[in-house]
Amino acid sequence: MKIQKQNNFKCIFFGKKNDFHSSEAIKYLKKFYKKVDTVLNANIIGEKINFKKYKDYDLVFSFKTKIIFPEYFLKKTRLYNINFHPSLPKYPGSGGGAWTILNNDKFSGVTVHFINKKIDNGKIILVKKFAIKKNIKIKDILSINNQNQLKVFKHVIANLF
Repeated sequence: MKIQKQNNFKCIFFGKKNDFHSSEAIKYLKKFYKKVDTVLNANIIGEKINFKKYKDYDLVFSFKTKIIFPEYFLKKTRLYNINFHPSLPKYPGSGGGAWTILNNDKFSGVTVHFINKKIDNGKIILVKKFAIKKNIKIKDILSINNQNQLKVFKHVIANLF
């Protein structure tokens, strides 16, 4: 597949600091877009980010974060605000892997959706579901989700336009 950069689009990627999957997602994103800003954080609920310093984006990507984006920031995005959520739509917010185990689910997954002012509530773009073993441990679900989240990210980025 020949990759042609979308030179006219400016993106911002919000990801997890010191995280292999976030780093790989950034590298992949830079294959498609010349102008990519990154914000990497510790992935702590309520972590403060000065959104006012980030302006004029066509695309916003949230990957492996617990960030709650302020509405004024989302409204400034010219095209899309997209979140890559590491569980199925029935488990919004954090802790989807734990809920999967507690509810003895047979499937876990990754949900890609547009970001709106509510948590994990925007229109769904894609759901990638995968079977999980009975009695799976949380660390194993998280590992599988991380791998699938990166695969889904690459798929969406490659097919966005």
